[in-house]
Amino acid sequence: LRLVRHLQVEYNPRFIPEKAIKNMAKLFVVLEKWIRENDIKALSIQCWTILERKLGITPCTVMSMLSESMIPAACEVDVMGALSMYTLQVASGKPSALVDWNNNYGEDEVILFHCGNFPKSMYESVEMSIADVISNSVGKQNAYGACAGKIKAGPFTFFRLTSDDVNGFLKAYVGEGEILRENPKTFGSRGIARIKGLEQLMNYVCNEGFEHHVAINLSKVANVICEAMKYLKIPVHRHS
Repeated sequence: LRLVRHLQVEYNPRFIPEKAIKNMAKLFVVLEKWIRENDIKALSIQCWTILERKLGITPCTVMSMLSESMIPAACEVDVMGALSMYTLQVASGKPSALVDWNNNYGEDEVILFHCGNFPKSMYESVEMSIADVISNSVGKQNAYGACAGKIKAGPFTFFRLTSDDVNGFLKAYVGEGEILRENPKTFGSRGIARIKGLEQLMNYVCNEGFEHHVAINLSKVANVICEAMKYLKIPVHRHS
């Protein structure tokens, strides 16, 4: 019931099988107990394809519930992504999401996308679906549990903390933009972001070896992040 109520959708066993719902619930109970017993503040999960092959679900809805309850849950075992989400959360007091920098949409517009694990409060509206990309590998019958919906329009902050493992230091970039009202005609969790100087930002991300993931938060806290990184002695690029 918590899974279904989280997304405020009517449970339809013809669309999401009862077995899948039960497996999601079991996964949530186990993770919640582990988080409580170990005082976990953020986590990352190997979301594909082991859980799909073993449990017949994607963990997206479970991760959405955790992030909404202020335990940032990053996908694809992205530990630095989870820390980036947590940093934004602490700065804003709001839950964060982890997205892909996806297709360019215009001169200063880009599609932000992931299979579907954003916190519920970040969506305009949302429904439980399948993870379309993962289903190509494991079959639709093993990919239930993704959240599908558009990100709310308004200002947002993006932030990425990463580690230079060869030289042993952390670095980051941060900036602000706007999520547009337009809904891209695609599946999963998505939104169109307008960021001034997008090409320069993408050049920096690629040339400096940052990952394709970035954390986002529906707030304007780039200056706060820069100040915090200064005290932590972590070099941060402020996009403007």
